[in-house]
Amino acid sequence: THTLARIRELTATLPDGLTTQDVADHLAVQLRTARRVLKRLERAGLAAPIGSQQHGRTGRPPTVYLIRL
Repeated sequence: THTLARIRELTATLPDGLTTQDVADHLAVQLRTARRVLKRLERAGLAAPIGSQQHGRTGRPPTVYLIRL
């Protein structure tokens, strides 16, 4: 689908993993939609959480996903 093609583009520019925010920005969708896309990829065995990022912000650090498309 078009979404998978766009995720593939993003993965090429961020080969070390991407966050929900990266996906939301690239697809121009809300964080909730980006999270849903990543969870579907994870259930299909195409994405795996590999850690989290901490940028000195408060709250839960964003999960970094490795995408295999």
